[in-house]
Amino acid sequence: MSTVVQETKSEFPYFTEEHNMIRETVKRFAKSEIAPHAAEWDEAGEFPVELFKKGADLGLFGIRLDPEWGGSALDWWATAAYVEGMSYSDNAGVNMAFMVQSDITLPVLDELGTHEQKAEFLKPAIAGDMIAALGISEPGGGSDVAAMKTQARVDGDDLIVSGQKLWITNGTRADFIILGVRTGEEVHKGISLVLLPTCTKGFSVGKKLKKIGICPRIRRNYSSMNVAFRAGMCWASSIAAFITSCIISRASGWRPRWERWREWIV
Repeated sequence: MSTVVQETKSEFPYFTEEHNMIRETVKRFAKSEIAPHAAEWDEAGEFPVELFKKGADLGLFGIRLDPEWGGSALDWWATAAYVEGMSYSDNAGVNMAFMVQSDITLPVLDELGTHEQKAEFLKPAIAGDMIAALGISEPGGGSDVAAMKTQARVDGDDLIVSGQKLWITNGTRADFIILGVRTGEEVHKGISLVLLPTCTKGFSVGKKLKKIGICPRIRRNYSSMNVAFRAGMCWASSIAAFITSCIISRASGWRPRWERWREWIV
């Protein structure tokens, strides 16, 4: 019995001193750099872009990623410590913008991107010099990936992408998008992901959208796309990104209720 317990602990360890240090460091950052401005940024519907660089300086965008590109190659417990620390920001919009960068887009690029793509996009994004977005949701299907209508077709050496995306976190500021497109048959079997720089000719951004609850999240309607690029990645990666987003968004917004009550009473 003791052997089984020991093996379980070695595979799924409790927080170490390093994990606690990450959590406390991020907590201090959230309370000093974000929380004092939370209401103001909610009202404005945006937050200073310089905040990405400050987060990157703490290593928040490459926690589990390859050190070759500036990551730390830590474990999921380190990510758990980071997202729990971010809950002290009192601003779900900033939290989600950070986590789209750290845990929804960059891990996909780290796993599936080419060496050249990682050098051009992943490394500066981990450093906070580029901002990333995931382009999945559309006007007719929301986050129903299988209902995606944005099309991609091969034309010589190019991939022509045509379609519209909606409710894209980091959309107004993104330097590149991990973009979901339909390259094959209907439903889930025909989905690919492409890496799309937003400076690509034919790409345009519509109006900023007003939200309820997660206000400074910076969501945009990409009003039109008719761009040339190359296909890659896959359906499974887009689903993995959604699963990750569900887990971390809930973790980042959660603090024990008794702790909040104690703060309010004091």
